[in-house]
Amino acid sequence: MELLLKYLAWPAVGLLLGLVAILVFKSPITRLLDRVRRVGRGGLDASPTRQEGEVPVKPSAADEFQKLFDNQLLVQREGFIRAELDRVGIAPGSDREKLLVRLFAAVSIAYSFERAYLVIWGSQIAALQFLNSAGAEGVDVALLRPWYDQAAAREPGRYQNYSFDQWLGYLQSNLFVVRQGVRAAITMEGREFLKYLLHQGYSLYKGG
Repeated sequence: MELLLKYLAWPAVGLLLGLVAILVFKSPITRLLDRVRRVGRGGLDASPTRQEGEVPVKPSAADEFQKLFDNQLLVQREGFIRAELDRVGIAPGSDREKLLVRLFAAVSIAYSFERAYLVIWGSQIAALQFLNSAGAEGVDVALLRPWYDQAAAREPGRYQNYSFDQWLGYLQSNLFVVRQGVRAAITMEGREFLKYLLHQGYSLYKGG
């Protein structure tokens, strides 16, 4: 099982998540163009091509999912995962599905945290740490202002066109902070993000 987790660990899952992103953001136009038969004054003719009396077979959602992308490395990794699951006695069925769903959920969280860490600023991490120490009650939003002001004083060029509301809004958009009126509090996502950084050994002191 440790070997399976090794292959599913970051950054090995980058390929998988990248391909999933293709599915999420891929335009339906692509599927339309695949069916285009001709272009005329009336526009695109995307009517299906089949003989009279033929009953079309609708592919399953899983088939549609897999048709959107294919990659030799991905197929190879799929084979490895299946073989490893068989080896440790997790047969196809509900137990395997539960395990894979849990692993995929963990991978998706790690992926989102990695992306956030690439662009988050040190002052925002410091504010998260302060909110984490404040507990569920949160604090007055004004108490977060010193972290913004100190960072803006250190790097005026970076903050010249970046307001306090935008600075705090980044933490809100990543679901790390919830703001209600004049109060702000760290969320479960925010606490787990800080734990993830410590677990990965990432520095909490960044520029910005």
